[in-house]
Amino acid sequence: MITPASLGLDPDTFPSFRPGQLEIAGDLALSSLPVSKLLGPCGSGKSLMYQTTARLMGGRACFVTPQKSLQDQIIRDFPDTADIRGQSSYPCPLYGNCEIGSANECGHKRAPIADPARCPREVAMDNARQSSLVVCNTALWFTLGRMRSTPNESGTVPAGIGSFDLVVFDEGHRLPELLADFCAIELLEPELEKVADLLVPSNTGTLSVWSSWARSSLPRVSQAYQSSSNPKARTRLAAIHRDLIELAGVAEDRLTRWIYQSDRDGKHTFTPVWGKAYTSRLLVQSTPRVLITSATLLPSVTDYIGISRDETEYIEIGSTFPIVNRPFIYVNSGISLSYKSTSSDIRQIVGKYDQIIDMWRGYRGLYHTQSHNLTEQILASTRNRKRLIAYGRFKGADCETSREALDILRRSMTKPGFVTSAHIGMVSDPLVIGAGLKEGVDLPGKLGEFQIIGKMPLPNKTSDPVMAARCDEIPAYYDDQIVSQLDQMRGRIVRSITDKGSTYTGDGNWRWVRKKCKGDVLLCERWINEKDRIPGPPEETRK
Repeated sequence: MITPASLGLDPDTFPSFRPGQLEIAGDLALSSLPVSKLLGPCGSGKSLMYQTTARLMGGRACFVTPQKSLQDQIIRDFPDTADIRGQSSYPCPLYGNCEIGSANECGHKRAPIADPARCPREVAMDNARQSSLVVCNTALWFTLGRMRSTPNESGTVPAGIGSFDLVVFDEGHRLPELLADFCAIELLEPELEKVADLLVPSNTGTLSVWSSWARSSLPRVSQAYQSSSNPKARTRLAAIHRDLIELAGVAEDRLTRWIYQSDRDGKHTFTPVWGKAYTSRLLVQSTPRVLITSATLLPSVTDYIGISRDETEYIEIGSTFPIVNRPFIYVNSGISLSYKSTSSDIRQIVGKYDQIIDMWRGYRGLYHTQSHNLTEQILASTRNRKRLIAYGRFKGADCETSREALDILRRSMTKPGFVTSAHIGMVSDPLVIGAGLKEGVDLPGKLGEFQIIGKMPLPNKTSDPVMAARCDEIPAYYDDQIVSQLDQMRGRIVRSITDKGSTYTGDGNWRWVRKKCKGDVLLCERWINEKDRIPGPPEETRK
């Protein structure tokens, strides 16, 4: 009988398989198709299923995730998995971090394997090469793929971490945008002039001009790199060399439509509408089996990265979470938020949200805003400022990152009257407010019992030409983005079959969004009009 323990997993963490987990993992391990897509709701145990799949298959497997927090979670739950990260994550006694050291031929990289002074990232790379199970982030996986096919500024191909029999992409609903954004090329005109003594072409209208310019500029950048003795300058020259190699090949890429943008500060950006031409090189990397999984994975995800559905299978795990435990409540505010919304609109809808927060005294949660600008507007209008932990790089923020804000939230569980920040004073029931809370945030139990979606997650086609181009080419992409992001947000506070969490929104765009939704988001919906009483905490849990 196969058990988690028989596969080398910690019996305290995974005492047994839940119904269906082993069967699904077995089916995935035996699949004859090159690509499998697994839709599993929050709390369904996807990480255990794909770890089990890898162990049943044997060989080598790499688990790829877009967020460091998920990478940390995999290492915590599966400690026999080797961890490898980008160069900037490793300290260097000579240059500060491995990214700068690598660009400056740091001697620690060439130290013998047994030398205590060996570069810490090289140690991690050695460990990854020797391990059958490895975890890394998406950007590093793509970088390793680029390394295999692109010589660096010295003309050599750096060593990677070997080949794999299976690669698993967690949070795979984001793969299309992550791949395209990784392929984007960004050049800073002032930096090109200062560091590489390069002038951009006077005619910037066509990609062929830029490609020819990039090709002719490579020798100058290589020479500048070889002659420079400034560590930071060499680091930037190495990055510029890499970008110019990519830009030189853009004109030869007949499959991709590129969007060129520039601004008054001299930033020139080239972004592919889709990264389909780079799927084989950067995403698959000759790996025979690919597994894409997410709590909000749609069958269309492979369409956007250029993989035929004939090469894929789609497995959907139904949710076992009771609808009654996770109501979605629309509070009719009369306001539909957009870039045209006035200060009066913001104050009116924030007034509705304040009523909700007032009812949930003694409870913790999240407040999704979609943008730093809306976060600032809400902070300026709310009467509950002392309960809100705001993060971001703007005046009045309590900390810079969501990780810091969530740490404050977690510490409030253990310290009554906890001082969350000097700005907001002493509270024991805070809410984290910000624009980037829809993914990678797990608040089970009393960490998150309610949340507010301040604004519907509508993709920005007005000021984002890349998003506009994607939606124009494939209209279904717009709806897919809305449904996926909304489902991601709903799953932040309900993490198990016994967990309870209420989700509220007052954004009138819900009237239109609900037409795009399917499944239990509509089954658990409650529509509250002006004269109706807004439901608060369930009576059985009210403090």
